[in-house]
Amino acid sequence: MKERLNFAVAAQLREAIPELRDWQTSAPTIAPGMLSLDNLPPLATPGDEGEVAAVLSRFGVDGSRVPSAAMLLEQFLARRLDAPTLDAISAAIPLLG
Repeated sequence: MKERLNFAVAAQLREAIPELRDWQTSAPTIAPGMLSLDNLPPLATPGDEGEVAAVLSRFGVDGSRVPSAAMLLEQFLARRLDAPTLDAISAAIPLLG
């Protein structure tokens, strides 16, 4: 999202979801030294759906769950954000709209 939203919308998102920083730092990553040509993660399919599928795969969630994850994320954001901010995010990421 940070690449597609202007600074003001990103700031509103950070303010409305203070736990976002903790989520970002606790997201699973590849341990140093564990990456080789044999175990490279799959490249994300282009587009929002492919990118979300790639993020979900880091948590062991199958890519077929993208629509459910998008719906849950949209519901979560709707509870935390005002309508103009949610509209700006939905415009930047149509998968959530």
